[in-house]
Amino acid sequence: MILSDIAYYVDNKVSSKDIRLEDYITTDNILQNKEGRTLAVNLPPKKCSLTKYQQGDVLVANIRPYLKKIWYADCVGGASADVLVFRVKDGHDSLFLYACLLQDNFFNHVMKAPTGAKMPRGEKNHIMRFPIIDNLDEKRIGKTISTIDTKLSLNRRINERLEQVARQLYDYWFVQFDFPDANGNPYRSSGGKMVYNEKLKREIPEGWEVKSVKDLEPKIVTGKTPSTKDSTNFIGKIPFITIDDIRKSTYISQTARHLSEKGANKQKGQYIPEGSLCCSCIGTVGEIGFSTELSQTNQQINSIVFEKEYNKAYLYFSLKLFFDLAIVKTGNTFSNMSKGEFSDILIIEPQKEIRQTFQQKVGDLFSELRIYKQESDRLTALRDRLLPLLMNGQVMVKA
Repeated sequence: MILSDIAYYVDNKVSSKDIRLEDYITTDNILQNKEGRTLAVNLPPKKCSLTKYQQGDVLVANIRPYLKKIWYADCVGGASADVLVFRVKDGHDSLFLYACLLQDNFFNHVMKAPTGAKMPRGEKNHIMRFPIIDNLDEKRIGKTISTIDTKLSLNRRINERLEQVARQLYDYWFVQFDFPDANGNPYRSSGGKMVYNEKLKREIPEGWEVKSVKDLEPKIVTGKTPSTKDSTNFIGKIPFITIDDIRKSTYISQTARHLSEKGANKQKGQYIPEGSLCCSCIGTVGEIGFSTELSQTNQQINSIVFEKEYNKAYLYFSLKLFFDLAIVKTGNTFSNMSKGEFSDILIIEPQKEIRQTFQQKVGDLFSELRIYKQESDRLTALRDRLLPLLMNGQVMVKA
């Protein structure tokens, strides 16, 4: 049996003007490494035709299939041209179809006949010839994988909420300037003195300053890629962080590529310790996340190696706010930002004690966020080990 026996491509079209923002799917908001989806950033600037998907369809990004971007649709919406929409045929189970396409073997199959070199795409006829073992218990396999994915989805929602709570406190203290004053009252609302700052062209609390990122944290490391001509540079266990590893991840706990000690030691100055803040500055600018172990990054990323622990959460949200506002002003993301430009980003500098208190208050939230991310990594690894066993009939699932 092959994929075309149980599924077909959807080619029903719908106008983008009829699609809600949150239901518009592109390759950018399907997360890599089979982590589901995030909300769309914006609809196409002009009215265009999209592929209409429905609940139970399986969406797969067809640009760089090795990134393993897949989502089981839980709503109705529209997908861009580079997203393939699969629909199960009558007599088969949609969750089983999802389990089939979730396998690493599926993405490996797609990459055996890609079109294009720099931005490979799967070839549709080849994709539909993906082999599937017949006479499997489709419903039990689909239900098993769905149970794991439901937990993964719950963990993602919990983490989104944890970060949202921390961000709300940041906004209250450092955007509205209602941090606790000496009497425990909200500073600005209680009449705290504000002074005009020439650099920012707006008022900030008296006694606060405006500094560059490098003034707050001087150690900034720009990544580098070892020679790709020597494949042994990339056979090892040292995480090699790229932009795709950072996307939508507060903690970068998994990377698609790793370096050998040999490859990493050729550029010893590019090591960053656990807890460094990585920020993409070339290509897609403004993706931010913390490293979780000794790592290196490619040249598209600048990393802040912290000397002061109390700057971590504050700089994380300050940089997120900076890039959010830049996107609002320009209507798009940056294309490039040099190390010098990144280092010179202006950040309001509250008193040390206020940043310390903020770090203490949100520190537990960040710790929980990291725990849920690590649990999700373990569940994902379990699911990916279980999948081929289920699909080969080597493991049976009880009802």
